[in-house]
Order: sequence, then C-alpha cells, then structure tokens
Amino acid sequence: AQIDFVEIERIYRLEEARGIDVSADRARTDRLRRGYDEYLSGLDLSRAGQHGPALERLRRAGEAGVVQAQYAVGKYYEGELGVAANYAEAYRWHSMAVRDPTVAHADAAYAVGSLLYLNVPGVTQNQRAAPYYWYSASQRNHAYAMLALGMAFQHGTGLSRNRDEALCWYRRALAA
Repeated sequence: AQIDFVEIERIYRLEEARGIDVSADRARTDRLRRGYDEYLSGLDLSRAGQHGPALERLRRAGEAGVVQAQYAVGKYYEGELGVAANYAEAYRWHSMAVRDPTVAHADAAYAVGSLLYLNVPGVTQNQRAAPYYWYSASQRNHAYAMLALGMAFQHGTGLSRNRDEALCWYRRALAA
C-alpha cells in the first residue's frame, strides 16, 4: 500500500496553523519518504534481476524505517536471490521489522520465530521465545505461524505440551 505523503503534509500544515510544532514529526516523515522511494526503487531493481543494487537500496530504505524493506533485506540474507546466507543479518533485519507492534510485519515475525526455533549459524537458538513471534504473526492471520504454534503445543517445544491448544491452532491455520 502506498503512503499518502500529500495527506500527511496537509495534516502538518493544519497543526502548524493551530500553533503546534511538528518539526520533529516532519523530519521523521521526510526521512520515511526518502526511504519509501528507495524501497520502491529497490523493488524495481529486484524484479529486474539486479539484486546487488536492489539490496543496497532496500538496506537504505530499511535504515530509514520502512518495515517492508527491513523484511525484504532479511529475506535476501536468508540466502535468497543470489546473496550468501547470513542468518545473523537475516535475524537482525527481520527483528527490526517487528520492533514496532503497531506496524509489525507478520512474515518477519514468523521468520524471527523460525530463526530462533531452528539451530542456524549466527542465531542463538531460543525455542521458548519463538512462540511469542509466531503468536504475533498469527494475530495478523499468518497461517504458517498458526501451524508452528500448533506444532509447538503438540510437541512441547517452547511451550507446555497441550493437545487441545495444538488442535485449536491447527484449526485456525486451516481456516486461514
């Protein structure tokens, strides 16, 4: 979904007319606008198969706070699209994408949970923390996260073994 920066600017003008200082908000918005432009450019480059320049643009967008870009960089570092796998970097970028719960990226939350659950190089395995991220993703209707929660309850890894909870999550995953 595109961000309506024109509408945001209109709101800032209205607030300034009422005597409200929006300079800090405007600076954050300008940074996000530049990041969003980098994100769109990075997507275009990625679709064209130019993954090196795409990754660089997506990194800049992620550093500017564009959550979708943070997730995309994490996917690159999972070893997709010709970039060598670096799970520590994938974890770092996916974690950025779930830091703010109001805009947390469901796929990134699932990825963080999975990286914590699995024994991958560069990420300290923490099967007790993984279900927290899967639950977060499931609240955004992420079917694989629901399935992962069901399996965690079924096998008692990271959560107490609970057959009824497992069945509940399996049903939710199927419905999603």
